[in-house]
Amino acid sequence: MAATAHEGPPTIVGRADKAQTEATAAARTRRRRSAGTGSSSSQKPAGPAPSWTVIGRRKAYHPGMQHPGYAPPPGGFGPSGGPFEPPAPQFNPLAITSMVLGILSMPTCCCGFLGAPLAIAALVMGLVSLDKIQRDPRSWKGGGMAIAGIVTGGIGLFFELAAFFMAFDDSMRSRWCFGSFF
Repeated sequence: MAATAHEGPPTIVGRADKAQTEATAAARTRRRRSAGTGSSSSQKPAGPAPSWTVIGRRKAYHPGMQHPGYAPPPGGFGPSGGPFEPPAPQFNPLAITSMVLGILSMPTCCCGFLGAPLAIAALVMGLVSLDKIQRDPRSWKGGGMAIAGIVTGGIGLFFELAAFFMAFDDSMRSRWCFGSFF
């Protein structure tokens, strides 16, 4: 009498008959149904059925649905860094204004005296914002814009002075000279 190792109770190899095998299978089925693991028509699913998508021969779980058997992730976790991380530096508004006024001062040099106030304001705001940015770099950024405002304000002031002296030179020549020599 030799016993074999397999699922279910051990069977005797030489004496297993068909009736005994059928009785063992029926007993297994009854045990499964009473334990709740078998399929029964009186059992209903606990929740909504998961959404499965068939891809080729495989079933893929729909990403919008909760995976069966797993709880949702715990909440309460905010973005990394926590409340003790200092805020990120922001662009200094004076640096932005300085750059804009400096850019506007260059084409307005020929519009009467409109370019000079824009150029002077760009220079002053650029210098003040550059000082603030260098004093507190953790709160402010925009040093490049402040430098651009200073440079474009200086170029705009140079254009305004050149336009003024050219106009002054033309008026002096027309008043005192009786024609141009060039």
